[in-house]
Order: sequence, then structure tokens, then C-alpha cells
Amino acid sequence: MNRNLRATLERMAAQVTKYLLTGVLNTVLTMGAVLLLNVVLGLDFRLANGIGYLIGLANSFFWSRLWIFSRYGSVADQARKFLVVAAVCYFIQFGVLVLAVEVFHWNVVLSQLMSLLIYTVLGFVLNRAFVFGGRRS
Repeated sequence: MNRNLRATLERMAAQVTKYLLTGVLNTVLTMGAVLLLNVVLGLDFRLANGIGYLIGLANSFFWSRLWIFSRYGSVADQARKFLVVAAVCYFIQFGVLVLAVEVFHWNVVLSQLMSLLIYTVLGFVLNRAFVFGGRRS
């Protein structure tokens, strides 16, 4: 196997592993906030979902920049791109969530988890290519 290809695949495997570990932490933070706000405090599932994602978003940017992709360029540029990617991912997952709960009448908690999975996969692909791609600083 070509040495450059092998190095690229090894780097990507390490990034996927780190992204998944960070995703576990994000899931715990996001679902913890959503469940606390929705189930315990009675907040509407839509609002609870939005607040939960904001908490996970801040955590994700921190770890993506410093650990997963290790890119130290302009914080402002990366944050702007990160927010665009997050918005795209969020609205796709939110559409799936509302469809699952309101149209298909699926369980809210299972629907939240399913939409988190969609957000996670799409987020990795777009963050790697668009936000933190390119040359190392």
C-alpha cells in the first residue's frame, strides 16, 4: 500500500476514534440536558432539543479544534464554518426528529437518539472536509 495512503488512512482512523469518543461525551451531555429539560422539568421537546444541542455544540468545537483534527488556524474562521456545518446538521436532524415524533408517532427518546446518529455522521464528514480540512497550521 502506498505510504501516503496508509498514513492518510491511519490519521483518518485516529480522527474517527477521537470523534466517536467525543460523540459519546456529546451524547451524554446533549441527552442529559434534553432529558432533564423535557422529562424532568416539562419543557417542550423542541426547546429541550435546541438547548441540548447548544451544549453539545460548544463541547464539540472545543475538542474538534484541539484534539480530533488538531487545527490551530483562525478561531473565528473555524468557528464560523463550524456553526454553518452545525446548522446544516442540526436542521436535518431536527427535521428527522419532528417527522419521527409528530408524523410517525415514535417514542421521543428513541427519536432523539436516532436524530443524534444522523447528526454525528454528517457532522464528521462535513467538519473534516470543510471546517478543519486543509493544511496543518
